[in-house]
Amino acid sequence: MTIDERIERLTERHEALAQSVEIVTHDIAALTQSVETTSRDVAALTGHMANMMQAITRPGNTGAIHNLQIQDIESRLTRLEQLK
Repeated sequence: MTIDERIERLTERHEALAQSVEIVTHDIAALTQSVETTSRDVAALTGHMANMMQAITRPGNTGAIHNLQIQDIESRLTRLEQLK
């Protein structure tokens, strides 16, 4: 194998390697963008879930307060009946 043939093979390998690096760089950029988009989506979903949890909890709290009010009224009625 002559020096010219060796240089030509090295040049071909260099070009193939440069193309591979370019493809990998492009793939990394695409993955980075995908991860950033996914992170934003997860943050938005987390905010929505927090709002949903508050909305779910509110009626339960309201129900508990109403139950306490009913118990208070019932106890007052019982005391009034005992006074008669």
